[in-house]
Amino acid sequence: MTNAECRTTNRPGCGPSVSKKPPCPSSGRRRIGSSCERHPAGLRLERSFLRRFCRAGLRHPTISLERNPTMKLPLLTSLAVQALVATTLLLSLPTVDAKDKTPFSVAGLFVEGCSCSLPCPCELTALEKGCNGVGAMSLTAGEFNGVKLAGAKIAYAGVPGEWVNLYAEAPTPELRDAALAFAKAYYSAWGKIELAREAKISIKGGEGKYTVKVDDGKVLEFKTEPVLGGDGKTAIVISNTKSLLNPTFMQARTLSGKYEEGSRSFTLKDSNSFFNDKLSSAGKL
Repeated sequence: MTNAECRTTNRPGCGPSVSKKPPCPSSGRRRIGSSCERHPAGLRLERSFLRRFCRAGLRHPTISLERNPTMKLPLLTSLAVQALVATTLLLSLPTVDAKDKTPFSVAGLFVEGCSCSLPCPCELTALEKGCNGVGAMSLTAGEFNGVKLAGAKIAYAGVPGEWVNLYAEAPTPELRDAALAFAKAYYSAWGKIELAREAKISIKGGEGKYTVKVDDGKVLEFKTEPVLGGDGKTAIVISNTKSLLNPTFMQARTLSGKYEEGSRSFTLKDSNSFFNDKLSSAGKL
């Protein structure tokens, strides 16, 4: 029946034409008026689905908090629970150092020279870049990694913050290797260890006046003299330094020095020197 016939006959069922609303585009929704609203059953299903994803540590692929503000509370609650669990697990893990430290003890004689003016800050306060340095020690007692160090000699050359070359002399291969291992552990804080090898090391003199040679002076050689204190007889003493090896130094001066190994070389003249003829220290490296 047409609309015109309805108007003229006034029959039941006739009236204004009503367009049929299209169905809601997704399941779990129902039409209320002109809009589609989420059906309670669909909402419960989606929440259950979200909880399963959260337990599995996954992210919901489609749900948007902006589009679905009613989902904010359960989602944020689930994320908070996950964060709490993760924090608890991390706190329960045992603390492990990046590298286990090895106890050491040394006693004997130490002397070094560098390109700094007196006094060099590297050993006293902190390492400074650009300081060319050489040094040597003769050990009368000590231990590192279960090996006695008495009888070993160690020498080094390097630039703090950049590179270090190491040398050792000892009566036995075991002692030589232990001396090099100790030197590597200590001087690795100064820079990259580029070389560590056996060499002939000579340390002659006393009371701040020393001559040090490596391989008869072909690789390394330097000479020092003490800088006397107020009594005019003994060297100036510097204590409470930051050096783990030498908490106390005596001040000296490098009269001359040279170093050459491969591509590394430098010279020293009228510059800083420290010595300690009563070296005795212990700690962990």
